[in-house]
Amino acid sequence: MILWVNLNPAADPATTKKKEEMKDDTSIYNLINSILTSWNPLSVEGPALSDEYTGIIPSLIKLKKDYSAMVLFLKNITEQHYGLDCTDDEIKNVAQKIYAIH
Repeated sequence: MILWVNLNPAADPATTKKKEEMKDDTSIYNLINSILTSWNPLSVEGPALSDEYTGIIPSLIKLKKDYSAMVLFLKNITEQHYGLDCTDDEIKNVAQKIYAIH
């Protein structure tokens, strides 16, 4: 029996695909973070702004294909977690921007 070992994982199509998916995930993460920091419902200023909303990005990525669930999630986060009273239009606008990311 001959055992074949790939000593060059970079040449492995599966590895290449995983790297592309990671790059896509990073791009999506950064785009969502940009949308959230532009919205900035907590009015955070300075260097802390770039990290302020990163905790909710994984949930938004999971909900990215479900606009209604994303709106509900953002509404719950802003009202229950942040204690804010954002308008439905404001939340829908942010959700729409995130939903539009491909």
